[in-house]
Order: sequence, then structure tokens, then C-alpha cells
Amino acid sequence: MSDDQEGGFSRRTVFWLVSVAVVSFGCAIGFAIFSDEVSSESGAGSHTFSRSAIGHKGLVELLRDRDVPVLVSEHDTASKVKDSALVVAEPVLFEAEGNRAADLAAMVGAAPRALVILPKWYGTPDAQEPSRVDSVALVPLDEVQPILDIFPVGGGVVRYPSDSSVVWQVSGLELPIAPVPDLVGPQVMDSPAIQPVLWNEHGTLLGVVDLDGTELWLLSDPDLLSNHGLLRGDNATLALATMDAVRGARGAIVFDETMHGFKSEPSLWRVLFEFPLALATIQAMLAALLLIWAATGRFGKPVVAPPVIAPGKEFLIDNTAALLRFGGHAGHALRRYLQTTVQEVARTLHAPSGLDLHATARWLEQVAETRRVPIRLIDLEREVDQAGQARRERERRVVDTARRIYRWRQEMTHGSGDGTHNR
Repeated sequence: MSDDQEGGFSRRTVFWLVSVAVVSFGCAIGFAIFSDEVSSESGAGSHTFSRSAIGHKGLVELLRDRDVPVLVSEHDTASKVKDSALVVAEPVLFEAEGNRAADLAAMVGAAPRALVILPKWYGTPDAQEPSRVDSVALVPLDEVQPILDIFPVGGGVVRYPSDSSVVWQVSGLELPIAPVPDLVGPQVMDSPAIQPVLWNEHGTLLGVVDLDGTELWLLSDPDLLSNHGLLRGDNATLALATMDAVRGARGAIVFDETMHGFKSEPSLWRVLFEFPLALATIQAMLAALLLIWAATGRFGKPVVAPPVIAPGKEFLIDNTAALLRFGGHAGHALRRYLQTTVQEVARTLHAPSGLDLHATARWLEQVAETRRVPIRLIDLEREVDQAGQARRERERRVVDTARRIYRWRQEMTHGSGDGTHNR
């Protein structure tokens, strides 16, 4: 198997598979972290998904910024509040299938601490930007009162014109400032059963009542902690103090959204195919399809790659020549080649025995003159010396001299080019 293949897959294929897998995993993590940012389900209502003026997403984000554990529940909220504080912001009872009043009572009864925020505004979504409200209107008091009537506290809900001269009083909240809620047309409760926590001469804005083991907090005006209200005056400080008092030492807060129609049965398959995780699911499927596609044409025995070292004399000669050239030994090899050739020619022509090198060279020169060989041995020896000493164009001169040695050998043993033959 070649170096660029691993287990039947090319390195390029493996690279792309790993890349797609990493991107898919990264997208899944990113969507899991930022799903609230890209979700488009919220609309412009008075719930914790809404970024509109009357929504409560700002409160959730403010609490999370303070490291308060927050859960937004869309299913079976009663089972999640046994060890947490429950918050039901502006529940809707009149657009429901079933008995939402009974559901709200059961939910509050299951929590050790609970805060119910009475509704105040209707919002009309903006046609160009559905996550914002184009206009708002007050919820009629006869739609607010039934929510208070779910709990046995008696009394009613009243509204009065904004008045900066109203004196607010507080009991049970840890505040660094004087309590001055900034509200538009304040909405308060008038009930002797509710213990006032934040109130004025017109009634109670925030109160608490012990309801069969549940510490029930009631907030009559949502402007104290809605998105637009948090930006007014010292409302944000009052809102945080209220949430700290409600959650007490238990810490975690569960915001219920089933009262706004957000009901979602837990389902892994449904979540995987819903925005935004559907995008990560699609990428994972594409990675799987790419893996199948890459493997489809690679079944069977892998093609054996050619050996790194090719067989044959030609390759051996070329490789040896390259090594000699790389090591700078071409001159030595050329001299050795001449000596070997001289000995071979002398043996082939049956030179007299007992001759030394110089005598053998003189004898061969005489034979060359007789056979009219144009190449002189003495010239070859001089060319070999010059080729070994040359710095520039060494390779070309070595090759040319080697060819002349070969030609000299052929003419000495087989005859010169003018037709003279060996005798």
C-alpha cells in the first residue's frame, strides 16, 4: 500500500472526513450554546422568550449574568420545582385548552416558594419585526382579577395615575436605595390577606402569603421587571432584590412557560430535527454520506503500490552514477574505468606477459598505430587527469571522456572506423 493511503482511504479523503466531522461537532456545540440567540420562536408576548418591551427575557439574562441558576420550563413544571423557586410571569388563562387555572394552582402548590406576576399589557407585534411590539394596550382588570382569585387571598386589583409624590414603603427586601419603583400607571393589589413587602397608600405592589406550605409571592405590576421596565429608574435593583427574596437560600429559579402555551414534550429525535440543532444534524448526515461515498469504490483488495526500489541493471547503474556524482567521486571512478579498460584490452589482444603498466601502455600504442586507431591512450590519460581536476562542467567532461574510453576499447578490439580489423 502506498504512503498516501491508510486503510483503503487516501490521506486526502481522510482529511476531508475529519474536517467535516470537526466542523459538524463545532456547529453542534455552537448551536447548543447560542441556541437562544438564533431561536425565532419567541414572538413579542409577555414571556421569557420575548425581547419585546413587555417581555421578560431581560430578567432571565440578568439573573444568569449574576450566576443564578435559571431554568425555563415548557413541560411538567410542577415536577421541577420541588427544590427550586417557581416564577410564573403574567399567566394567560383565556386562550387555553383545558383548565389552566387548575394547572397554575397545582404548579404553585408543588413549589416551596413561588412568585406569580399579574398581567398588565397586551402587545401587537410589529409587522416588519415580529419580535417587537408595534403598540400596547392595558389588559382589562376583569381579566387580571381571575388570576388573583385562583388563590384564597381575597381583595382586588386597582390602578391609579402615576404620581411622583407617592411614598413607597418596604419590608423584607435588602435594598441599598430607597424603594421608588418607576411605573407607568401603577397596578396594585388591595387585599388584607397579603402581607405587604413593597407598598404605598394605594395598595400593595409586592406581597407574600403563606398558602398551604407554599410561600407565595405576588407582584401586581410586571413593569417592575419587564424588558422596558428594567431600564427605568431603580427598577433593576428592585427586581433583583425581589428575585433574591423569592428564591431565598434555595438558589435555583424555574420560569414556567406552559402558561403561555409553550408546551414541548421531551424528545431527542424532535430536538435533533428542530432549529437550531437541525443544522448540526444535517451536517452530521452529510459527513456520514461522505464516508459512505468514499468507501463505495474502495471495496476489495487494495492496489499494491510499486516498490520504492525498481529492479534491473539499468536502475542500479543510474543509482550508482547518481551516488558517485553526489559524493564528488566521478574523477576517481573515471580513472578506475580507464585502468580496467586498458587491462581488458591488453588481455583481449594477448599482450606479452610480464609487462608493467608503462610497458603495456607502449605496446598498446604500437597496436593502435598499426590498426590506425585515431584515439591515443596517452590522450585519454591526460583527459582523465583534466576531468578529475575540473571544477566547472565536470559532469559533462567526465561523460565525454568515458565515451572516448569506450570508443577506444571498441576500435582496439573490433577495428577502427576505416575498416581495419583485428589481426
